[in-house]
Amino acid sequence: MKKYLFIYGLLKKGCSLSYVLDRTEYLGQSYFTGPFKLYQHQDGYPCLIETEFGSRNIFGEVYLIRNEETLYNIDRIECHPKQYKRCPVVVQMIHNNEYPNPIIAESYFFQKKESFKSTDLIETGSFSESKRIKRQNIILESNYLNDRMSHLCS
Repeated sequence: MKKYLFIYGLLKKGCSLSYVLDRTEYLGQSYFTGPFKLYQHQDGYPCLIETEFGSRNIFGEVYLIRNEETLYNIDRIECHPKQYKRCPVVVQMIHNNEYPNPIIAESYFFQKKESFKSTDLIETGSFSESKRIKRQNIILESNYLNDRMSHLCS
């Protein structure tokens, strides 16, 4: 088995789930372009959505998966095919001349029909866990302030 996987979220190097890809081959940074949008879910993880129009770059990393067990574990993390569905994408490698451009890889697309707010859109097309943590801290601070205000005002 040999499969290229495009990763754009919590599985990326330096993020909280990157250890899952420890036994895979990291090929490098990459991107793909098309009618897609990347949103940040209210729980902090990124959601890649296919849209009807427009063109955006989505940035991430490509890994070479060589065994079914690793792919199975990633599918379980992504709740494939219920929450995310693995679909093919045409990926361009950045600063890596060892692999031909483009590469046909697979990536996980969010399947649940939720309405995201425009403030949830990741305009850059690049998810960063530091943004996730910052957003969670803002939510926690907001909840704390709301609790404090309700106690002070009652």
